[in-house]
Amino acid sequence: MKKKEERVSDYYREKREASTFNPTLKAIKDSDGTILMEPEKKIMRLKEYIVDLLNGTIPSDPIENATYQKAEPFVKEISKEEVKEAIKNLKNWKAPGSDSIPSELIKYGGEDMYNFIFRICHRVWSEEVMPETWSEAIIIPLHKKGDKTECSNYRGISLLNSVYKVFSKILLNRLTPYAEECLGEYQSGFRKGRSTIEQLSVIARLIEKKYEYRQNIWQMFVDFRKAYDSIHRNSLYNIMEEFGFPKKINKSNQTVYGRSEVPSQSRKYYAVRVLQNEARGINVDEYHIKVLGFADDLNIIGETLDDTVRATEALEHAAE
Repeated sequence: MKKKEERVSDYYREKREASTFNPTLKAIKDSDGTILMEPEKKIMRLKEYIVDLLNGTIPSDPIENATYQKAEPFVKEISKEEVKEAIKNLKNWKAPGSDSIPSELIKYGGEDMYNFIFRICHRVWSEEVMPETWSEAIIIPLHKKGDKTECSNYRGISLLNSVYKVFSKILLNRLTPYAEECLGEYQSGFRKGRSTIEQLSVIARLIEKKYEYRQNIWQMFVDFRKAYDSIHRNSLYNIMEEFGFPKKINKSNQTVYGRSEVPSQSRKYYAVRVLQNEARGINVDEYHIKVLGFADDLNIIGETLDDTVRATEALEHAAE
């Protein structure tokens, strides 16, 4: 019989071996359920799935362009300091894209490298034309959970051009201040100085107070399926225009991400606004809480089942 220390060692060795990354995709199901084993067919099936995921059906009522005018904020040209800051913030030990240029080569390339990349980024910003290679991505399917032959159980990780990532970081830094003005207090996901841990603390506090006073609390947790892969880009640009994002920044966003000719469904941005109006929420201490946001996940809160169901149905209808 093995000693306790040996059993523990065996357990962790098995766990380590089970979690070891295996890049081989042995089999995948076709859209009709047929098991595909040939490498070429597996690749074509994954490609078909990703294309369908990112380019689905056109929404029945896509959000139209904003019709009212706003004062256009001044947007300055890209500076060398912005480029340097974006390069410094590139992460090390990340696989490169089709350019095969690791981020470390750019980060430690010196002043000549900074100046070269600055000229590229400045030209893209000024001319609003992106190099063709920036639209290329090497997509690696990583298994999440469930049946390994189901495409929907894989998450696609995109390996992108390193200079493209520099420009994207510059654009993100310029977008963030305007986005912060639009986001409600309910949202804590991916925001500087905020954390979804705070939301969990709020939930714990709510339950504690309602238990103390023997009152009901109802919660509906919503997970938008494939949220980041199902953005209707044209609607997104129109929403940005309505919310007052500068046209230059919006145009640069379109340069980088394109205008989808066959966009997939997504009305989640307006759906949350509808939810904010429909949800009755709940009072705790001096606060009135309707919704808590965890990036693309939501927690709808109500004092009665009817209130919570009504708000959820309004969200579902608006997001269709």
